[in-house]
Amino acid sequence: MKDGRNSVKLQGWNEFCEAYWPAMVSWLQSRGVKSTDAHDLVQGLLERLWKSENFADRLAPEEGKLRSFLLRSLRNWQLEVLQRDARQKRGGEADHVPFEESLNGQESEHFYDQSWARATLRRACLSLRADYLRRGNVDFFDCLLPLIDARNPDKARAVAEELGITLNALNVSLKRLRERLAASLREEVAATLFAPSREQIDEELRHLLASFGRLGDLGDLVSSLSLSSQNLISQGIDVRPFDYS
Repeated sequence: MKDGRNSVKLQGWNEFCEAYWPAMVSWLQSRGVKSTDAHDLVQGLLERLWKSENFADRLAPEEGKLRSFLLRSLRNWQLEVLQRDARQKRGGEADHVPFEESLNGQESEHFYDQSWARATLRRACLSLRADYLRRGNVDFFDCLLPLIDARNPDKARAVAEELGITLNALNVSLKRLRERLAASLREEVAATLFAPSREQIDEELRHLLASFGRLGDLGDLVSSLSLSSQNLISQGIDVRPFDYS
């Protein structure tokens, strides 16, 4: 049996779910779906994808964005659930639910993209943090990361003083961190594309960077990310166990 889950190049299905669960829940909630129903819908979709034999085959080269694939799958899954529920209420009669009417409102993909951007940035930061942890200087990383956008010189001086290094040394370390974060972010983006070219990676990066801009200050954004090794339950996101049978 072909395991299409490997095509997304993520380390484990649970990690995949934790990374992209919030974006899908956010999109549903922006369309007026209640929180519990949104979680149920995402849970159902991910269970279906887990059991799918042709997960990878659906990521056609011309549409090889995992971001777009999951949103398209979620749209179709919600419509399928709505139609199924409508048939059950009507005693099994065929029932066609208008798509726009069912989803309660205008397109709200920017909410999805913003949440996706946060998830991608979080993964890039986690990858870097793991490397600093292996080298025994994760505390240094945690101090540097909130200064990533270099917009708060007073805070930078305070951090340098706290670390017992010169401001120049701190700025050199920050420059290296920015370069490494850019490379890590690029790797995470590439991992969500099907056999991407350099141009396709650049295009997806530009799309995500535009979402970062709408999310506000980058330093504040990375400070708000939960970079602990705990799963999303610690962030109030109920990722329930899957039926792996």
